[in-house]
Amino acid sequence: MHSRPQLPRLRRRVVLAGAALVATLGLAAAALMVWWPTSTAAPAANTAPATDSTAAAETPTPAPLFSTDEEALAAARATYEGFLAATDAILADSGAGAERLDAFAEPDVVETELQGFQRFNSGGLRLMGQTTIENFALQSRSLANEVVVTAYACANVADVDVVDATGSSVVTDTRPDLTPFELTFSVSKDSPTGLAVASKFVWQGGGVC
Repeated sequence: MHSRPQLPRLRRRVVLAGAALVATLGLAAAALMVWWPTSTAAPAANTAPATDSTAAAETPTPAPLFSTDEEALAAARATYEGFLAATDAILADSGAGAERLDAFAEPDVVETELQGFQRFNSGGLRLMGQTTIENFALQSRSLANEVVVTAYACANVADVDVVDATGSSVVTDTRPDLTPFELTFSVSKDSPTGLAVASKFVWQGGGVC
């Protein structure tokens, strides 16, 4: 395991797709006509039984997916850039064409994001502009396990607007331009980068944006 300790590991808040769109895009609640909840539950702990030490000792150590931190960081950033581009395109089409996200995210993440896409569709909302990455930093990389890269990203929506069916903006004046996220990435044969977004949390600590 290679890790970078420069950012503190604080408690994270899980944000569901609808609430993430409200927080990141700064949508007026009245425009959505729905309450999008957040959860403070942490990801479920691994409850798999311990591996027999003798058997583990006989199992060869898998080769790392990436030889260097730089390779891992580049692949993770490219994956998140694809994720953001696909999400922006889907929201620009009022939530249609959600399958465009499949190449950059695990099914559970796609399923969660679908909630936000459906709300855009039912609310007649449309995104204009492009989300960019202000900062992207590697937190850790591991061997060929389910989660191989963890990173921090600062999403910038300064140039993004959300309009309703009349073309009027529904973005609040108090929307922050920058939102920090902690992301995990897993190996994916279907992704052009070899990775897929496995989880996305709003980061509650500092040092990202």
